[in-house]
Amino acid sequence: MFNHSNTIAAERLENIKNVLEGLTHNTPMSEINAAQEAKLAMLCALYRLSPQMPMSSKLSLWLYGPDGSGETQATLSQSDIDVMAAKVIDEVRGELEELKSLVATTQTITHKVQIGGGKPKVIEGMTHYVFDDILADVAIRENVYMVGPAGSGKTTIAKQVAEALDLDFYCYGAIKYDHDVVGYVKPDGSYSQTNLYKAFKHGGLVLMDEMDASSSNALLSLNAVLANDFASFPLGNDDEGGMIDKHPDFVVIASANTFGHGASAQYVGRNPMDMATLDRFSNILMGYDEDLERSVAGNDLWVDYVQAARRAVEHHKMRHVISPRASIKGAKMLAAGQAFSKVADKLIWNKGFSETDKQKIKDDIGNDVADQLRVA
Repeated sequence: MFNHSNTIAAERLENIKNVLEGLTHNTPMSEINAAQEAKLAMLCALYRLSPQMPMSSKLSLWLYGPDGSGETQATLSQSDIDVMAAKVIDEVRGELEELKSLVATTQTITHKVQIGGGKPKVIEGMTHYVFDDILADVAIRENVYMVGPAGSGKTTIAKQVAEALDLDFYCYGAIKYDHDVVGYVKPDGSYSQTNLYKAFKHGGLVLMDEMDASSSNALLSLNAVLANDFASFPLGNDDEGGMIDKHPDFVVIASANTFGHGASAQYVGRNPMDMATLDRFSNILMGYDEDLERSVAGNDLWVDYVQAARRAVEHHKMRHVISPRASIKGAKMLAAGQAFSKVADKLIWNKGFSETDKQKIKDDIGNDVADQLRVA
């Protein structure tokens, strides 16, 4: 067997050897178990080779080293050829990464939409898997209530829908007072317009972000605006405000973490909402788009770690949220040279995990992905 001690630390090599010892070049690929697959993938990472290489190549790397010369064979096997090809690729990895970065700066990802028989429109950037469903409702001016976890991309979806429909875009955070919705008359007698008033009068898409964190009184004012094809606003001496007919291109998207029935285990600061208000919307449920998360982050190994932690949290029914923000921010931090352990602490573990819960999640994830991230 090849001597890996010149590349791999003795303690780590011993750990790998305990799992892989007994494998030979005659071992059928179908008989390699999950634990052995994980250690072979780690071995690739330690040699700065792709863990995605064929299993036969990984086995050859373990038995004969990165150049396939650790043991004489009568003829070169396909495994040896694969390993040597991987070594050549590794030697020019720097150039390939530079080329990849250059391509990324010139690559444009688009999403083509067409409403009815209208002219097709191209939206730049990737879209969430519920984008088309939300677009279909907003296109016929149905108000939409998006329910999804923190960091799932609700604000981005609303902006993309407005762009696709050529609508002016307005955004509110959680509203606390009714004048945030309907405005008020200033001391000089003129009317202080709100974004919702502008959209109601002239057309536009209004995003009511974090709507389930808004006050019930403020939402009653919103309900009055949504109830009919006209609404009453404070009347100023500048002829603004008063009774206004709804513009045909006025529409509202609300985003929330709950269904409007009050606080949940994860979102304790959410308020119950009036059923008359909720009845003004079509509800569209959304979760994390993990393919989109992976594409935006650009670091598959780190995303694997974050998504594995998320699944473990869900499995144990813990009151924690691990959103795609952890993947996207973490990928940037790792690319900037920050240590894996510090990135994981800042974006996952330092957010209220007890030591017991933290260990449960780490046990579920396993050590292999974390080890690969440490040496990547």
